[in-house]
Amino acid sequence: MNSTIITKAFSAEKLKNNILLVAAQYKVPAGQAEDLACAVVHDVEAWLHNRKSATTDDIRRVATQTLTKLHPKLAEFYKTANKII
Repeated sequence: MNSTIITKAFSAEKLKNNILLVAAQYKVPAGQAEDLACAVVHDVEAWLHNRKSATTDDIRRVATQTLTKLHPKLAEFYKTANKII
């Protein structure tokens, strides 16, 4: 049985937009949301720098870790934003 692995390149813009969307839903002021999104993207890019591959879950985990340091309540909201309850 053959399996196909689909890979996608990391998109800093997509991650940033996702953080901004969640921040807007949580009613974080636009300037603060922009700062948070840039910090998350920076940390994720640094984390990815020496890795050959990473899963979406890996990226989400690292993003959540950064958000937890900067805005714990938003981090919890982000962590559950795409989960079905």
